[in-house]
This record gives sequence, structure tokens and C-alpha cells, in this order.
Amino acid sequence: MSTSSTSSFKRLARDLLLIFLLVVLGDALVGWLVVPLFQPERAGRFRAGEPDPNHPYGLLRSAVLSEADLLILGSSRALAHYDDKLLSEQLGLRAYNAGSPGLGLLQARATFALAQKHHSVRYVLFDLVYVPREDHMIHRLEPWLGRDPVIDQVLDSSDWRDRLKMRSSAYRCGGSLFDLLQDYGKSPARWGYRPKAGEMSSPLPPQLEEQSSPLELPAYYSKNLEAFAGQVEAAGARLIFVESPSWQQSAPDVPTTALRAATLQVSQSHRIPVLKMGLNELPQLAQPQRFSDAFHLNASGAEEFSLRLAEKLRPLLDTFSVSGRSESND
Repeated sequence: MSTSSTSSFKRLARDLLLIFLLVVLGDALVGWLVVPLFQPERAGRFRAGEPDPNHPYGLLRSAVLSEADLLILGSSRALAHYDDKLLSEQLGLRAYNAGSPGLGLLQARATFALAQKHHSVRYVLFDLVYVPREDHMIHRLEPWLGRDPVIDQVLDSSDWRDRLKMRSSAYRCGGSLFDLLQDYGKSPARWGYRPKAGEMSSPLPPQLEEQSSPLELPAYYSKNLEAFAGQVEAAGARLIFVESPSWQQSAPDVPTTALRAATLQVSQSHRIPVLKMGLNELPQLAQPQRFSDAFHLNASGAEEFSLRLAEKLRPLLDTFSVSGRSESND
């Protein structure tokens, strides 16, 4: 190799190394300067105004600061079905709807872990749901999760490639940085419920019977459902499963049979009540004018559902209170 070629190669290697070091330094500065502003430990500034449901971090941050006695967790169906203000009035306690579009069980575990650090949650209501590929989407929660054993478990459920990319602070902030800065310093939302608008037109008849499915449930889901039950139990709270109504019971890519079996196993082993609140149990909701689409109630349907749910919850919460006093006396 000629002297000039050797010199050119060295310059190229030096330039590439310099670029690499600058990228690493810039990424480290983002992690040092930006990420800490939004971590849960900084409760005084960990805020979101009226969060956009398309930004899960805003819903998460308001849920953490809600100081809820009853925390409602689940997907967009939870967000649109449970009127937390109405439930608070009916039950005489502070309820907060922490449902999040596009996420489900993993989001529920993370939200409860962070909320419990700021306020002792007494009851956790999980709207039973399976979100396909949630293990790939959980990183939308990004850097403000902070360090916590439960959070580490949740993020470890994801693909190794996602975990590798999450080593970068800049990647974790992604395109949400400007949204974060826009919400910085705002007061948290008082209520989480986000009703759906509109009514279904000319729908197929409602699907009243559960359809069997040959699909298998991913291993991470069953593992995290069991862990979620233990997590809530260890915190001294009570977990309640709810099957809320849908016009169509399931999407084609949801393993309904396996999901029901996993839910039954966990509910029996941990003595978790399962409130079945589908259209079979609530025939007054089997009307298209109560639904926004095949899987979500509209505001009218959510009001009726929340009232019926309060009727079911009231004696159940009383039973929990009595058993809790008995255990403390023992």
C-alpha cells in the first residue's frame, strides 16, 4: 500500500472515529440534560395538561399524579368506556381512567408501578384486553419511565432489537421531545376518560357468543398477566378483571380462547374477581346507537356502562374493605 493510500485511510478512520465520538457525546448530553426533566421521581415537574390520547406518555404522567384510590387500566376501550368522574361520584372514592390507546397489559403494569410510588392505590381495575405486538410498541413510553424493577421486566418483554435501540437516549426521546416540552409545567389532567363520538350505522348483528380461536397467546402475555397479579397483591391493593362490552367480541388476530384460559387460570390462582359486563349481561347496550364502532362504546353507552359497573363494584369493594379489616385484626 502506498504512503498516500495509508495516509488517506488513517484520515478516514480518524474522521469516522471523531463522528462516532460526537454522536455518542451528543446522545449522552440528551440523556443527561433532557431525560431527567421528565422522570417520575421529579414529581413537581412530572406533569401533563389535557393529554393527547395519541401520546401515551401524557396519559401515563397524569395517571401517576392522579392520586387515585381506584386505578382503571387497559387499552383505548378502557379509555372510552369508563367514566371515572361518574364512578368517583357513585362509589365515593377517587377513580382515575388510565387507559391508553394501542397498549394494554404491559402499559398497565408500568402505570401501576409508577402511580403506586406517589399514592397508595387501593383498587386496580383491568379491562381485559390483548393488544397484538404490544411488546414491540411498549417503547412508546420512552425515557420518563425511570428505573424500577417492574419497568425493567416490562421492557425486557420486548424484542432484543428494540432493547438495543433503547440504549440511545436520543432514540428514546424520538419525535416526542417537542410534545414533552410543550406539556412541561402544566397541571395534570383531573380525569382520564376520553369518550368516543358518533354512532354505528347499518351494523351486522352484535356478536353475543364468544368465538373460539386457534391462535396461541404469546408467552410474554401469560407471564406478565401472572406477574401483574402478584405485583398488585404485593402492593396491598386489590385487582379486579372486567370484560367490558364490544359489538364484535374480538378481532381476527386476537387469540380469544387462549386469552380466556390464561385469564381464568390467573383469576383462580390469585382469587381475582372477574366482572363479565358484555352484551349478554347488559342487553340494554346491544343497540348500535350506544356504540361508536365495533369495539368502542360512545359517550351514551359509556355512561350506561359506568352506572351498571358501579352497581357491581359497590358490594365488591365493601367486601374487600371488610376482609381487609379482618386481616388487619388478625
